This record gives sequence, C-alpha cells and structure tokens, in this order.
Amino acid sequence: MLYKVSANFHKNLLAEFFAKLTDGSIQNQEPDGSTMVSAMKEAKITKEHELLWYEECYCSTPFAHERKTVYDTYLYDLKTQLVTELKDDISGDSFWEYMKKL
Repeated sequence: MLYKVSANFHKNLLAEFFAKLTDGSIQNQEPDGSTMVSAMKEAKITKEHELLWYEECYCSTPFAHERKTVYDTYLYDLKTQLVTELKDDISGDSFWEYMKKL
C-alpha cells in the first residue's frame, strides 16, 4: 500500500541519521532498509523541521517495523495517509541534500 507520510525531524540527530543512511546500516536492514533509504532521498522539507514523502508499506500497522528500528529515533510526529497513487504534489527542499551539507 502507498502512503503519503509526514514527520518532523530531530535536527541534532541528522548527521547520525545521514551516516546510517549512507554507510549501509539502514540499506542492509531487512525487509525495508532499501525502501527507507529511497524514501529519504525523495523526502522534502516543507516547513521548518517537517518532511513529506511517499512510501510503500504492507504491514498491518503502517511502518511499525520502520518506526521501531529507525524512524522513531530520528523522526517524530509521524503521520500516514493511505493514497491510491504517487503524485508530484510535494514541494520543498531536498531532505537528502540538506543532510548532506551537515
């Protein structure tokens, strides 16, 4: 299932988050690591400390594993909205590029 996801990020943890996104720690996590890395590459900063992105998840509780293993450490106030299609409706600055500059 496809979700439009919003969350806030802990700015003081972004260097650590980016390191784990790029060193294989998250990428190699089964079953969802590569999906999380891809999602963070597509995420946009839409307001101060707020992100929006699309991500697929097939868990009965959306993003339960992702939250337990990664997202709840680096993100907070994560909200999901089930959608039927990926749209090009998110504008903002690249979260990936923002983290890369830290």
